[in-house]
Amino acid sequence: MSGVAPGRRSVRWCYFLWAAGAAALLALGAWWGWAEYHLRAACRLADRRAFDQALDHLGRCLQARPHYGDALFLKARTARRAGLYEEAEEALSGCKDVQYDPDALDLERALLHAQQGNLEKWVQGYLWSRVNSGHPDTDLILEALAQGYLKSYQLASAVQCLDQWLERRPDAAQALVWRAEAHVRLHNASAAIKDYTQALELEPQRDDVRLRLAELCLQQNRPRSALDHFRRLSEGQSDDPATLLGLARCHRQLGQTDEARRLLDRLLSEHPGHAAALGERGQLERSVHGAAEAEKWLRQAVTAAPYERELVYNYLLCLEELGKRDEAGRWRERLQQIEDDVRRLAEVVQQITRAPNDPGPRCEAGVLLLRNGQNEEGLRWLASALQRDAGHRPTHRVLADYYERKGDPALAARHRQAAEQGLGEELRVEYP
Repeated sequence: MSGVAPGRRSVRWCYFLWAAGAAALLALGAWWGWAEYHLRAACRLADRRAFDQALDHLGRCLQARPHYGDALFLKARTARRAGLYEEAEEALSGCKDVQYDPDALDLERALLHAQQGNLEKWVQGYLWSRVNSGHPDTDLILEALAQGYLKSYQLASAVQCLDQWLERRPDAAQALVWRAEAHVRLHNASAAIKDYTQALELEPQRDDVRLRLAELCLQQNRPRSALDHFRRLSEGQSDDPATLLGLARCHRQLGQTDEARRLLDRLLSEHPGHAAALGERGQLERSVHGAAEAEKWLRQAVTAAPYERELVYNYLLCLEELGKRDEAGRWRERLQQIEDDVRRLAEVVQQITRAPNDPGPRCEAGVLLLRNGQNEEGLRWLASALQRDAGHRPTHRVLADYYERKGDPALAARHRQAAEQGLGEELRVEYP
């Protein structure tokens, strides 16, 4: 009788099943380990605020395990911290679908509200209670609150959050940067310079912080300090308009007018309509050749940016020196409107604080900001008005006019229809 004995066939079959099972377990372990590797990498990167890289690792993790609750939650949190609010909402919905920890989801939703400046009383009360009780996520709570307070112009509250965060984490460079921004808005330049300088000591590669520090030094008539920072910036980005403009301003303030003119000519040859560069060229010519030579440059500057207070002010001075009283009168009115808008915005922000669910003040804040060239921030306020009342007609009218000017007639028409009919559907508000 040929073939393998039944006992041997049984042994071989058992061995085959064992090997197949072992291979399956190894594959399962590799699949599980691959997901865990990417999750751990994302955690490390998110801690370093490398949000784009963290989200890339989380995407790879979720490819392997689409319903992995910890990865979905970290994706929601990382996207929120990166300012990707729609992506954060989507990930939070995924967490709910897999029945993730409801307390963690409640906290993250409150942080999502707070970071966008939606600081209703319940949001603030809920989050501050967690801070006061020593919640493990206190640093993240203070981070979100600080951003929300900055966006809603509650600067004293923002500084309070950042002070607490820095007491806990003196090496938190981003907290120093945001506190410096608050100090700038509070007209405390010396404190802002101190915070920016300390942030750069912690993270010397932060060119964005170096640029803000250099510009602030210029505003405080410290051109030599500013020049050191601009020269360092120019080593890596010699064609950057902000760096070229900063260098030119330094040289003008130091009396080195030929070098300042050379840099401005270079900048304007590449960016002919650059309003700040045109204004600086006007200032340069005014200091060297007088108001008559400066006028043509400053006129181009205010035509490009009629909402910039400094440009309007310098052009007004130029017109007054030339005795052009009628035109000077018109620009004096424009300057007054800019200053009135700044004061009115501060009043409107206080109204928003007192009545956070009223879309009216949010709409007015958006109008004031759009009128003064701050399109992205203005659109955010208008979007927040529609979050409170999707059919708020004044907001839709403002957005219809805005998109009409921007050359998007389809979106303008939808907002105009909503304004006429009081539609409650959600319409898109795009940021520049």
